[in-house]
This record gives sequence, structure tokens and C-alpha cells, in this order.
Amino acid sequence: MEERKKRVLREVVLGHIESSAPVGSRTLSKSVLSDLDLSAATIRNVLADLDEEGFLSKQHSSSGRIPTEKGYRFFVEELMPSKPLPENQKRLILDTITTVSESDVSTFDKVTKIINSFSHQASLMLIPAITESPIEKFHFLKINKTLVQAVLVTPLSRTQNILFTVVDDWKESDLSELANFLNFGYSGLTLRQIRNRLMESVKHHENQYIKLQERALLFHEKMLEQVPAPEITLEGTADLLDAPEFEKNTKLLKQVLKTLSDRKRLLEIIEKCIENRKVHVSLGSDFTSGEFNGCSLVTSSFVDMDGLAGAVGVMGPIRMDYPYIFGLLEYLSVEINRRFSSK
Repeated sequence: MEERKKRVLREVVLGHIESSAPVGSRTLSKSVLSDLDLSAATIRNVLADLDEEGFLSKQHSSSGRIPTEKGYRFFVEELMPSKPLPENQKRLILDTITTVSESDVSTFDKVTKIINSFSHQASLMLIPAITESPIEKFHFLKINKTLVQAVLVTPLSRTQNILFTVVDDWKESDLSELANFLNFGYSGLTLRQIRNRLMESVKHHENQYIKLQERALLFHEKMLEQVPAPEITLEGTADLLDAPEFEKNTKLLKQVLKTLSDRKRLLEIIEKCIENRKVHVSLGSDFTSGEFNGCSLVTSSFVDMDGLAGAVGVMGPIRMDYPYIFGLLEYLSVEINRRFSSK
């Protein structure tokens, strides 16, 4: 794309983001493009070209232009200016991040609220599950005759408690023996890695601990069934009601709210986004099932205390302040990474 077209497209996108209204040639020639000394007629010709190429569209023959999904995508990938966060917002983020502890999920709720208060969009945070984290220690506690509690501890002291029902009356010595067996031979592996090794050992009867191996395998099967999936905190869905795009399209709004309430589907979407390990934007057509047509999801990944990927994100209409959102999420993920890596 030639430079003049890029400049016009950039200013149309920025103008539409700010006002939500179509942007016309007179507005461009008298204000943001005045330094180029282009007439309104010349700008109209450039707008027409961008229209024909699918970057812009107009609602009727005499209206100004609004960006299409293709226009927004090109803007994000090629034209987007940087927009540093205000210092007061950085300070508030740092004050919150300083208290982040994976044993305190409410802290993550606070981070999600900050994203929402700054962006005025639906905001989310993906907290990784413990399932794929290395387990440093196992503890087993006898609750009553048939109920046992397993306590899983990761290298950085994140814990997960799981209750089991056992058929026979296990003694405290049985549970202690099982914990010692796992802690001595399988520390530092994930639950799935431990299960796979136990299955191979039991299959080939590798040593004299076959009974312990069978008991450990039974517990691991139950643990994998019960360990929670990654958790998503969500804040600010009500803010979507204020977006002009959703006021005019209640059908789209209902579909978006329905998807946001479907945590399983939302988890699938976010996990695909964070494979990039950087700030990533997904626009309407990127969602193959079509539930977010006309919308945008911006995410930025971070690595938690045990080396697992989580994410912070913003969901809203495709008309979004991308320069600010990118800066906000990038700053958050960098500071969360710094906080965790210093542990």
C-alpha cells in the first residue's frame, strides 16, 4: 500500500475509534491530514480506492467511511502507533501486581477489575491449572474411615487439595508410605507424567513396589479427574451494553454474552490465542464458529510461577482503542512475568 493510502486509512481508523461515527473527507482534509496539503477531492479519491480494496466501507452514498475488519487488521499489523500508559495507571498496576500470589485468586480478580476500569471493555484473565505443573510434594491426610485428602504442592508452594473416597480402611501408615513413594521417585514430574510412568511400571512389574504403584496409579487417575481446569476471571460484561455497535445489534450482543458465559468455549478460544506468547488480536472472522463476528479479542500471555502460560485480555466490539489496549496488556503481562520470575 502506498504511503498516502496508509496515512488516510490510519486516520480514518483512529477517527472512528474515537468518535464511533463515519469519517468524511472534509474532516480529514481540515484537521488530521492538513499537513499533507491534500484537497477534499483528492482525499475522496483515496477513500474510494480504499473502499474498493475492502479496507473501508460506508453506510450510504453520502456518508463518511468506517473501517472494515480488513481495515482494522491492516491497522493493527502495519499502522498502529504506540500509546504508553499514563504513569498513574502504571503505579496502580504495580501496587496490585506486588500482592499477586497464586494461592490468592482474589488478587487475580483485582487485576481483571483494573483492566476493565482502564479499558471499559469486558476484561478477563486466564489462571493456569495445576494439572500440567510439576509436583514437588504429595501429602495424604485421613479424614475418616473412607475419605482421604490429597495435597499437591508445586515447587513454588502453589497447593491443590483433592478429596477421595477409598473402599477399604487405609491406615495413616499406608498413606505415609504412599506419599514417601511418590515424593522419592516422582517429584518434579506433572500428574500426567507420573501416571504414564506408573502405568508402564505396573504393566511390566518392574519392582517389588507393585502394590504401592497400583495404589498410586489409582489415586492419580482420580486426581486427574478432579483437578480443576484453568480458571477464567471475567469482569465488565455489562460495559458491552454501552457500545454503540451492540445497541444497534442486540442479536450480536446476546451471542457475545452467551459465549462469554460458556467458560469451556471461552477457555478454548483463549488457549489458542496464547500460543503466540505475545500480544495477540483476534478479529471476527478468526473465530470459526462465528460467535464473535464484529468483535475483537486482544490477549497477552504471561508465565506463572510454575512455568505455565496464563493470559490477560480484553473483549469488545471491533472498534476498539487498539494502541491503548495493546500498551495496557503488554505492560501487565511484562510486570506479571517480572513478579513471578523473581519468586
